[in-house]
Amino acid sequence: MAARTGLLVLNTGETPTFQRAGQQGTTPDISLASEGLAGCIKDWVVLDDYTASDHQYISFRTETGPPLPLPAGGRRRPKGWNVRKLDVAALTEMLKMRCPALDQERGIAADAEDLVNNVMRFLHQACDAAMPRKAKPKSPPVYWWTEEIARLRQACRLSRRRALRAAARRGQHHEVAVEQQGAYREARRQLRRAINVSKRACWEKVVADVDADLWGLGYKIVNRKLCQYVGEAPMDEGAASRIVDTLFPSHPARVDTERHLEADSIPLFTREELEKAIMSLKSGKAPGPDGIPVEVLKIAVKVRPELLLTTFNACLTAGLFPVCWKRAKLVLIPKGGGDPNSPSGRRPLCMLDTTGKGLEKLLLPRMLAAIHASGDLSPRQHGFRTGHSTIGALSEVVDALRKTQRGSVSSRSVGLLVTLDVKNAFNSARWKDMLEALEGTFKVPEYILRVLRSYLKDRTLEYETAQGWRRRDITAGAAQGSILGPTLWNAAYDGLLRLEMPEEVTLVGYADDVAAVILGRTLESAQIKLERVMRRVGEWMSDHGLSLALQKTEVVIITRKRIQTLLPVRVDSTELQTSEAVRYLGVMVDTKLKFGVHIRRAADKAAKMTTALSRLMANTRGPRASRRRVLMSVVHSILLYGVEVWADSLSIAYHRKRLAAVQRRCALRVACAYRTVSHEAVMVVAGAIPIHLLAKERKEVYQKKGQPGTRATKKEESREETLGRWQEEWDAAQKGQWTKRLIPRLGPWLGRSQGEVDFFLTQLLTGHGAFRAYLHKMGRARSPMCLHCSDAQDDACHTFFVCERWAGWRRAVEDELGRLQPETLVLKMIESDRNWKRVASFARAVLTEKRMELASQGPASHEGTSSSEED
Repeated sequence: MAARTGLLVLNTGETPTFQRAGQQGTTPDISLASEGLAGCIKDWVVLDDYTASDHQYISFRTETGPPLPLPAGGRRRPKGWNVRKLDVAALTEMLKMRCPALDQERGIAADAEDLVNNVMRFLHQACDAAMPRKAKPKSPPVYWWTEEIARLRQACRLSRRRALRAAARRGQHHEVAVEQQGAYREARRQLRRAINVSKRACWEKVVADVDADLWGLGYKIVNRKLCQYVGEAPMDEGAASRIVDTLFPSHPARVDTERHLEADSIPLFTREELEKAIMSLKSGKAPGPDGIPVEVLKIAVKVRPELLLTTFNACLTAGLFPVCWKRAKLVLIPKGGGDPNSPSGRRPLCMLDTTGKGLEKLLLPRMLAAIHASGDLSPRQHGFRTGHSTIGALSEVVDALRKTQRGSVSSRSVGLLVTLDVKNAFNSARWKDMLEALEGTFKVPEYILRVLRSYLKDRTLEYETAQGWRRRDITAGAAQGSILGPTLWNAAYDGLLRLEMPEEVTLVGYADDVAAVILGRTLESAQIKLERVMRRVGEWMSDHGLSLALQKTEVVIITRKRIQTLLPVRVDSTELQTSEAVRYLGVMVDTKLKFGVHIRRAADKAAKMTTALSRLMANTRGPRASRRRVLMSVVHSILLYGVEVWADSLSIAYHRKRLAAVQRRCALRVACAYRTVSHEAVMVVAGAIPIHLLAKERKEVYQKKGQPGTRATKKEESREETLGRWQEEWDAAQKGQWTKRLIPRLGPWLGRSQGEVDFFLTQLLTGHGAFRAYLHKMGRARSPMCLHCSDAQDDACHTFFVCERWAGWRRAVEDELGRLQPETLVLKMIESDRNWKRVASFARAVLTEKRMELASQGPASHEGTSSSEED
């Protein structure tokens, strides 16, 4: 195989790579390398270290020559600073020191550039004085590692080496070899036992900490968010350059005419604008090449605002965006599932200096105001705009497609939903198209255009390769990660959405995702319109340096007519295959607009999330119920994404039950309930509004958008209507009668200001638990009768309100709360936190004792109360 594929074997020597104590070593592990790389592999050796398995470690190093220097003018990147160790007092003191660069008058671009460089040096000095530089990251030990495990691991490695040496002399010292093998096996057992004990103890601590830190380590572990992308070995220069050249295509450089403006005609930035801009920058984000964190800028604005204000106003007056802020550090993130060595398998992320982002933040509101004053962007562009969202784009698309369902069957039209894919859209947009749109269409003031022309000029990209850092000039694209990039993209892309289209054709955009809705009397007429649409869109793309990826363009036929919907659709020489449903902005739109495919996928995804979160919500351990409801909102967000456009599909019972089944599983964990509790009862006890009512509520809130009143008021009104519907359903419910007897009205129960349900209180509220009547019904007890009252069934009502066995504890509670009755128990509980805790402790004491009594009656009497319901 190696010879056939051109690979060379790197194994040297006779040391086995697989060694089991007492047996002959073998070499099943083979290292292979290409001919070009084999010469760079040095010091290949099999290590004798303990590996916790029978396979040995293999060590080698590669020699690829010294790193190549950056091109002329390049520099090594600073490591940045550890903002977690920021000394605010030291930074404040340093920022108050005199900065000579601010004392000079500035009027031309060269002076402004010099001012920026001096201020940046001053900020670097302030950072050095206030916090240490970042150290090289070290791999942290696994969460269960302890000193004891380290000691046992060292002892196990020592025993293994002794056993291997004794095995080699087995013929001469057979007894010693057997003894050493036994010692090694015992040492390995002790190590594994210690690891398992530590894992269990650490996990119990993680679960206990969830109550204090809901989105902390426990949440990250169950959602597998700990193994985030943390970097990889740099790619070979040739491969990296090919990817960068493809992702960032070159365009001819622009030649701008210098336009002079009087400084008095330029409205300078104000202190209020500066504070709003800088404070809106998100903290905790990775800085750009200069390494200055956002936290430093926020402190600088409060302590010495003129430091940044003078600098930014100098740039505005000179019509300059400084060169040092146009340098981006490129990180190529693997997308996963594709070839990481191909451009399509990488997601480019551009890291820009935070100080430059501050200037962008100041320019953005003024640019948006100018765009709005000139008529604004196309109303069909929903991306990167305040007040717009994916829901708006989806609603516009679905509303247009619903026209195919109007009228009689014979008069209904046929619709085509086409999702257009633009190749490498953001990085291929031409700068001249952005500036022409801002200047010609949107009439942006000249003083802003001067800065934007400088912003879209002389930009560079730095990326790391195996041979060192490389720099590349950028001549196109809306930098991903920038502040102005999205708005510049929208300005350039606006022309596409304003193209004249055939009748009953609508283009809807969200950033670069464009959907074409095409209606026709027949499929043939709709296909003719599709060809026209694709031709016009293709021509516009070609005129603006963009291109469609027809192989990624998806089409679905929308109709209620009884016609074939899985047909090929030809566009010029390309044949597009229609499908049952297409994904647009995260929602699967199917041929009948029933959204069954989307609901099925959402339910499956939410079910996986529920399974993961259930690890944090055991019945007798973990966070309290109110925190569990917050975790449940994660499941709701998955189930209800885009519900504003597909809520009507829940009128179909199958779809409604599909979502309700997932929600019920999560509600069982919130309420710490037995899995046999009915859906209706567990939703009430958990305080979780049924999913179909939540869906209707969200749709109503969205439909009230634009009506008088605040959003909070509208949500309040819709929530009251939802609770009214829930109450009607609860009144009509046939299941959960015991729970309904205790909680007949939902308002007081849901509106309580204190009280958390737990494993024992939920058994009281549902009647499912350590009661012989329940266990007998489940086939877990021989008789439903009470152990102490032979003529009464042992259910929740009998246990807590009648049975003489618990009369002493019951009277103690009644002395404080008054007579206990099922109809008034919950009302008394919610009166005060003291009352709630008194009843909860009563339920815990009684049920704990009952479980012990049931256990003493034999397995058939207590199987239903086993630990399986507690986990």
